[in-house]
Amino acid sequence: MRDCFEGALLVSDEFSLPEIWLGLHRSAVEWARLEKAAEGADLQERLTRSDRNMLNLLADVPAQRWRALCQAAGQTSTGAVAEAWCRDADLHSVADSWAMMSEGSQNALHLSLRLLPADRLPEFDRLSNAIAWSGGRLGSIAFCIHANPGMQIDIGEAHLETAPALIKALLRARFKA
Repeated sequence: MRDCFEGALLVSDEFSLPEIWLGLHRSAVEWARLEKAAEGADLQERLTRSDRNMLNLLADVPAQRWRALCQAAGQTSTGAVAEAWCRDADLHSVADSWAMMSEGSQNALHLSLRLLPADRLPEFDRLSNAIAWSGGRLGSIAFCIHANPGMQIDIGEAHLETAPALIKALLRARFKA
């Protein structure tokens, strides 16, 4: 039955890379719908489990293969973040690709952060340390803010005022919750 996939990179007996990309994006649509509806935790749990199963399939996929698929399909924040699960993914490169989407839908951008692999994200107790690690890269700073909810904001108010809109939005969302 799968003979028609000969030559394709199959990540399991059931999934090709385009099927994973499509599954993650269909799930992203459901997550966006859930943000506006009062659906139960049961659906959220099923979506989370499905997303994690698909993302775990990327563990043996070279990041370059996933990136090529995403470029061919069209760059999205969901596709960019999913690359972090690939075998040889560089977190700064993933964050840069994700940050390129910052001019688009802020909701999609923020929703895609739920896909980040927590075990691959650096831990920081202070925002200044995260900024130093990031080398000033917007996406890397954003990933650190998301991954470290207890992080102390130890930079001055003047610096926060001049921060990019994406960083301000993440910090506002963090303190709102």
